[in-house]
Amino acid sequence: MSKILEWRTPRRLAAKPIQRGVSPTDIIMEPLNLAEVRRTPQWYEWETVTWTEVRTLEANYTYDLVLLPPRMRALDHTVQLQRKLAADGSIAKYKVRVCVR
Repeated sequence: MSKILEWRTPRRLAAKPIQRGVSPTDIIMEPLNLAEVRRTPQWYEWETVTWTEVRTLEANYTYDLVLLPPRMRALDHTVQLQRKLAADGSIAKYKVRVCVR
């Protein structure tokens, strides 16, 4: 029994990469802090929203400004900045949150 073996060549085509329709230039990076925001053309919008957040915190009596006793430190805080996008991808509104760490 002598059979010549023929190697079968694959007929399956390689799958094409899936393209999601988003390029790296389309991704909008969120600013990390107020220093980054000050360098953007949208600084006026961010500043307006930031002061609105501060006034809201004051109106709700969220904090009190007091003199610190000796050897005490104030609580550390962070400012979180976020853009909310509309369905078409445009910026719908800006959000600012002040949080204690």
